[in-house]
Amino acid sequence: MTIVIMTVGTEGDIRPHIALGAGLAAEGHAVRLAADPGFAPAIRQAGLEFAPLTADFAGMMRAHPQALDGRSGAAAARVVVEETRRMAQFWPEQGLAAARNARLFIGSGNVTLLAASLAERAGVPFVQTQLQPLDASRALPPVWFRPHLLPGAANLLLHAALRQTAWVLTRSIANSVRQSLGLSPYGLRGPWHNPHATGGRILYGFSQHVVPRQPEWPARIAMPGYFVTPPAAEYQPPLTLLHF
Repeated sequence: MTIVIMTVGTEGDIRPHIALGAGLAAEGHAVRLAADPGFAPAIRQAGLEFAPLTADFAGMMRAHPQALDGRSGAAAARVVVEETRRMAQFWPEQGLAAARNARLFIGSGNVTLLAASLAERAGVPFVQTQLQPLDASRALPPVWFRPHLLPGAANLLLHAALRQTAWVLTRSIANSVRQSLGLSPYGLRGPWHNPHATGGRILYGFSQHVVPRQPEWPARIAMPGYFVTPPAAEYQPPLTLLHF
């Protein structure tokens, strides 16, 4: 079947999804990866079809180094939200073009809800991918926090508070995209109470030996490991790397 994967960001976002797409293509599926235009050559080189989504997160980081240097979460959030708002005005039209003949949508990162909305519109399944443990647990603080030992209840409250704050900041962007797609807006509580938005199934693209499965995580979360493209058979590492 035709599978459409949607993700935007930097190398750390796109490369794993190229690997995921290549794995699905090896199983006989037709895979179209919608992402930043700068990654088109790498996507096509992997044998996948490319579809553009307006995004340049690497450029955003270069343009706003002081806001995104990790010292001010508020400044970083302001830049990311405004840049996402600017990019997202193009996503409904681009998303519809990428969605042709799709029987399954996979969405990650800033375009998770775009992929979810397109799947809802087409009446086909949606699967969410996450490259960090974003679901709440007692043992893990939110990934945006530096690791600290906190009581389990505090971690759960922080997860809920940050998720709701992120939704308040981005709600207008997501609902503007949905309006352009002819869909009803998500409510104030956020999209996580909507079965179309959650997709029911989540793929975690990291190893359970690095982040163990948490007891709070439901069975709908699968942990197949890192999405990694095997090196080409003819690949020979440089001598300096071999010595290292």
